[in-house]
Amino acid sequence: MEKPPNIKKTMFVTHRIIGVTEKEGKKVIMTKGDANRSEDEGTISQDQIIGKVAFVVPKFGYFVDFARSAYGLIILIMIPAAILILDQLFAIKKNR
Repeated sequence: MEKPPNIKKTMFVTHRIIGVTEKEGKKVIMTKGDANRSEDEGTISQDQIIGKVAFVVPKFGYFVDFARSAYGLIILIMIPAAILILDQLFAIKKNR
């Protein structure tokens, strides 16, 4: 099995399997990242695969990118938090 340079043993990579061949009686698996134009330099063995895609939520990545932005932080965290705080303050004032 040939490993690409700079790959650590504990590194997890999520790539698509694009081909499976047999070499010296063992399965050799070629992979490719979805954002890459070419396949990965090295190959992996079947025992290096630890999971597979169970389901996909289309376009969810756009929401995640938005949530990580400054506007996403404000809209998804700060505004709801402010509403909850104000609601509690009004409830405290009303019960006095």
